[in-house]
Amino acid sequence: MSQITQETRFEIGEREVLELRRACGQELVCATGELWITAAGSPDDIILRPGERWHVPTNAALVVSAFRRAVLVTRQVLEPCDRGAALAWR
Repeated sequence: MSQITQETRFEIGEREVLELRRACGQELVCATGELWITAAGSPDDIILRPGERWHVPTNAALVVSAFRRAVLVTRQVLEPCDRGAALAWR
């Protein structure tokens, strides 16, 4: 079975910040560098090193910062994130 994916690359400089909104269902991949991800309302932060990935489970606003120059790749697989999202697509 084939899947359609959309991929976006962000180059983030040392100590720069990127805000992502409505990222539910996306996979965030650290291609290079090291990323620190904070999700609004979550007590835990996520640290990604090269080759590591994280699947975004909600539409909470995300703040992504780089410890050092980094490349973030976002991949959106065209499928609903959760049951609520599935209902919205129908």
